[in-house]
Amino acid sequence: MKTLMIVMIAALLYAPAAMAQQKPDKSAKNTEEKELKVVVKMQGGKVYETRDGKDILVTAQLNVNGTLVKNDGTLVYKDGHKDVLKEGDVILENGLVLRDAGQTFTEPGSNK
Repeated sequence: MKTLMIVMIAALLYAPAAMAQQKPDKSAKNTEEKELKVVVKMQGGKVYETRDGKDILVTAQLNVNGTLVKNDGTLVYKDGHKDVLKEGDVILENGLVLRDAGQTFTEPGSNK
């Protein structure tokens, strides 16, 4: 009977420690960082769309992840906020604006 009690107490003491062990996250292996592509840029005072590795002059408005991009460089965000692209600015496929060739990130709709 003493042996049974010792085994039961040992099992009760070991169980919480065994349950606290975390299993490795298998999804972490599959989530490599994706390199975001530039889809729009302002160069030489003109707005270009990058498609299939080639720069195409924008003659109409584009929608980049909910942000409206006009051919004069005007941006209209989902919330109605307006902004203007400046020389060297690019827009990534997720809608982020990189100011002056990637020096600063600007979230869509921010006042920067």
